[in-house]
Amino acid sequence: PIHTPVMKQFATEAQTFQRAFCQYPVCGPSRASFMSGLYPESTGVLDNTADIRQTRPNTVSLPQHFKQHGYWTGGVGKLFHTSKHDHGDAAWNINLRFDNDELPNVRAARQKFEAEHGSVETGPNRRRWRTLKKQVSAKLSSEPPPGHGPSGLTDAQHKDGKNARQVAQWLTQKTYGDQPFLIACGIQKPHVPFLAPNKYFDLYPKKDVFLPKIKKGDLDDVPPRGHAGIRKQWHKWMVENDEWGGAVRGYLASISYADAQVGRLLDALDQSPHAKNTIITLWSDHGMHIGEKQQWEKFTLFEESTRVPFLIVAPGVTKVGMT
Repeated sequence: PIHTPVMKQFATEAQTFQRAFCQYPVCGPSRASFMSGLYPESTGVLDNTADIRQTRPNTVSLPQHFKQHGYWTGGVGKLFHTSKHDHGDAAWNINLRFDNDELPNVRAARQKFEAEHGSVETGPNRRRWRTLKKQVSAKLSSEPPPGHGPSGLTDAQHKDGKNARQVAQWLTQKTYGDQPFLIACGIQKPHVPFLAPNKYFDLYPKKDVFLPKIKKGDLDDVPPRGHAGIRKQWHKWMVENDEWGGAVRGYLASISYADAQVGRLLDALDQSPHAKNTIITLWSDHGMHIGEKQQWEKFTLFEESTRVPFLIVAPGVTKVGMT
């Protein structure tokens, strides 16, 4: 019941790996592993703070390798874990990150605040506004537990929409010149918070949203390490406050929004001269719990957290529709 027409069509053209699993169900370690071709135990990146440039300073990342071999390299969005972890000029000719535009409810609160107190950028107003902004955006923020709901923004006002449009611009304007290119587009959704333009929520009426089934006694044979703490508190809060269905709906809407951005990328490639000689890889750094086993997000070794989408189109190499 999930609306992903772009990825569904892409899967008919790609080689799809049905049993693909991430190396480590946490963003930073998974990305450092993928970008280096090394196990997390080799990268030394075992949490979201560590940086492979410190743990293995001589390791060449995937984009750096391409750049060293004559490729034009461009990256947008979340590729390495944060902007502090990105590899800069050594890896990229251009590397950009975008933010969402100001949410309408936050903008309304800011304008009211400024009408009464003056600019939020001056003196004591900064702290007062930060506190108020946190209150206003609480239901739509990352955690805890994950915020969810229609953003009131358009596709192009979300960071992922900006990412896809930037890549499309590089392709249509031939920013890479005469060089072969490696372009990486880091689409953040469906990461928390589960925000998306209103029209993607319309795809999932509240009455039709399904909830994962939790089997009685399902965790009885799981050792203590398998009972990760804080996310179970999230689940308890969601059930008690009747927020589980809303969060699942936000997750599904976020997936459909991400699907539409993938479509913009593929359309731009089709309109370029390189549709028939470009390798496309679609992957994710980890899976996602949405209440299964009373867990949320990742951080477990259960399949929901570790299994990932992985599809490749390599003209002349992969065969259409292979799994």
